Amino acid sequence: MIRRKLFILLAAAGLLGPADELSAQRCLPGQTGVQLGGGACGGFLLRDKYGAWSFHAELSVVRYVRKTRYWEFGVGYLRKDYPYREVTIPKEQFTAGAGYFVPIVRDRRDNFMVMTGVSGLLGYETVNRGEKRLYDGATLVSGNGFVYGGEIALRGEAYLCDRVALLLTLKERIMGGSSVSCFHTLLGVGLRIMIY
Repeated sequence: MIRRKLFILLAAAGLLGPADELSAQRCLPGQTGVQLGGGACGGFLLRDKYGAWSFHAELSVVRYVRKTRYWEFGVGYLRKDYPYREVTIPKEQFTAGAGYFVPIVRDRRDNFMVMTGVSGLLGYETVNRGEKRLYDGATLVSGNGFVYGGEIALRGEAYLCDRVALLLTLKERIMGGSSVSCFHTLLGVGLRIMIY
């Protein structure tokens, strides 16, 4: 009877233990997470007052290799509209890439971290969805094609619990092969869910 009460008491103490023991389960080697993010491209607005869109979206998998260091593998979509007279001409990039992130600031319990990382990207770019001829008879010089390059990123990560983190990311993207613009500044938010 006493053993049973002692066992229940120890089990309850383990479940209601201090939060720092729970945070020790974060960012361990071999842990895997899925993250979804998106935001603005080249500013704070997704759409300006003229109706031009400027946004990006990403889906990626994160794999921790050492405490708080991880590889990120993902796919992304970027759209930026360029004004032309009364219309806008969309440029879209479909990319896949891989990157490595390391911490530059973190608290003792890993509740909040600031990470920096670099990524390599490959993808395909379309301008005006492949249509060369515009409504007024003008012809686009820019065309579709493969693009390549990379990103440098600064990311804030705040853990809401052991398996969910809120992300705030600032990236500078540099893409070769683009017929429109090689540089894009991306500002976004995201959510990471640890699945293993």
